Amino acid sequence: MNLVLLIAVIIAALAVLLIGYGFYVFRRLARKSFATLPPSISLVPTVADWKDPARAATAEEELRRYRFSPVGRFSIPEFGVLVQGFVNEAEQMAAMIYEHPVTGVWTDVTVEYANGEGLTVSNAPHGEEIDSRPGQTKIIDSELDAGALVRVMYDFVQSHPRKVANQQDFPSIVSEAYARDYQWRKSRGGTTIREVAKVFERMEKEKIQLPCGGKSDCPYDETRSSERDIEGMPFPETRRDPRACPTYGHVCPAFMEHFGLTPDELAIRATIHCGNLAESLVRQGKLKGDSREYVELMARYNDLTIRYPRQSFPKYY
Repeated sequence: MNLVLLIAVIIAALAVLLIGYGFYVFRRLARKSFATLPPSISLVPTVADWKDPARAATAEEELRRYRFSPVGRFSIPEFGVLVQGFVNEAEQMAAMIYEHPVTGVWTDVTVEYANGEGLTVSNAPHGEEIDSRPGQTKIIDSELDAGALVRVMYDFVQSHPRKVANQQDFPSIVSEAYARDYQWRKSRGGTTIREVAKVFERMEKEKIQLPCGGKSDCPYDETRSSERDIEGMPFPETRRDPRACPTYGHVCPAFMEHFGLTPDELAIRATIHCGNLAESLVRQGKLKGDSREYVELMARYNDLTIRYPRQSFPKYY
């Protein structure tokens, strides 16, 4: 099982800050991208809905046609990914439909051989830039539908004995494959400069697009969305960051997962940010310290700063 796309997403998220800064920065980014990766992942059963249900349903229909049975829907909180698992027990194959808020929906079909090697066929939008663990072959073509992925798998899969793929073991199959990939990457020193350079090259061709289209019509302001509070997002480190909101200046909440944040964590960050801003406005005489708005905000702010002190929870500040 080849989970290189998850690594590609992390590298791409960091790379947008540094496009155009030259080769010297690649080594720094390579180190930082690996440091951001968790050593393990967890598959948490969920009933969450797809953001793009039509595309996910089409992929599922194709997989069922090739006798892949669903084993459940899971979230991978470490990456902000939703995944629907499938197995074809007769062929000892597994398949996954993934959805990420930034990269959208894609499908993997995978086989793991008894000798530890494996083959993954995917229509992921990224991933070919990232090296695979030895013995793990990947074929990536973003133009293929899920049914075509299965047909390609049949064309290239080898006749080696295969590891059992069943419904009960699916979560552990995925999490253990990721752990092996992580340990291999760690043993060779993390992400390589060459991998980062290849991600940069692709990103120059595929510019990041804001949900608002770069206009001042934010879909995440408080009147439209309570799930992704824009005031909880960090400010960009450079004006070159294409993720920056043209209206509010924060990084757009569409890229929340780039910073390892959840909607609940955004809400905490937003309250702390607004509390600090309100204190500043009171000192400047621009906001009344006895106003109901200020008193209510500061009650929430004081509660959160006690529960989440800066030294223990720096990500909220």
